[in-house]
Amino acid sequence: MHGIAKKLFKAYVGTSPWKEHKGKGYRSTWPILNQLQQAGVLSSIDLALAAQLLEGGDSQESVAAAICYVSLAARQGHLCIGLHASQLAPSLSELTDQMIPAPLSEQFLQLVMEGITNLPSSLTVQPIRVVVQDERTLVYWSDIGNMRQNA
Repeated sequence: MHGIAKKLFKAYVGTSPWKEHKGKGYRSTWPILNQLQQAGVLSSIDLALAAQLLEGGDSQESVAAAICYVSLAARQGHLCIGLHASQLAPSLSELTDQMIPAPLSEQFLQLVMEGITNLPSSLTVQPIRVVVQDERTLVYWSDIGNMRQNA
């Protein structure tokens, strides 16, 4: 399930560095996210991105999980993730081919939902845009500057 970014990179460079580093590389201080990296669900880039965005600020695993989920979805070609009640779209099973033990999957999804609702305002301006619409929360990965949180 390669996203458009991976496909374009591989087409341009001719190799796919993600396969070489699967499950290895960057290690974080977040135990559940490290387990997902070892399982091949998250990549080093997801964890490094979360660490970079949270540097000098909030380092809660739930907020890092939300960033990793948005990054994972974007790498798989999704422009938006949706949170409605206790459901995420796209689902984790839509984003990965890896078999994830139910307890780990449930812990991760709970962290993601908690993290989305607790994103620091510094992140909801750029690079993540959060829109609340009709009792649904939509989260976009954005490279457009000066985005603001809509409520």
